[in-house]
Amino acid sequence: MKHTESIEKLIKRFCVRKRSVIKTNAELDERIVRDATLTQKTTKAEPSAAMRSELWRMIMQSRMTKYATVAVIVFVMIVGIVELGK
Repeated sequence: MKHTESIEKLIKRFCVRKRSVIKTNAELDERIVRDATLTQKTTKAEPSAAMRSELWRMIMQSRMTKYATVAVIVFVMIVGIVELGK
């Protein structure tokens, strides 16, 4: 089933359930489907903030990643102390 068909069915079911007296025409149907498809495409294209934080958590759960992070921090501190001592 195409996305447009499922959207049309959802709209029709909503109207029947709410006993809507609004009559639709082909132009209105096309506009609704076009807007819904456009919105769906844009939301899929944008990564959510939750997804980015989930990726960070997944990376930091690795023991090797934690050790590497600590090693980089220690290295930066040692280089900073040596450079400041000159």
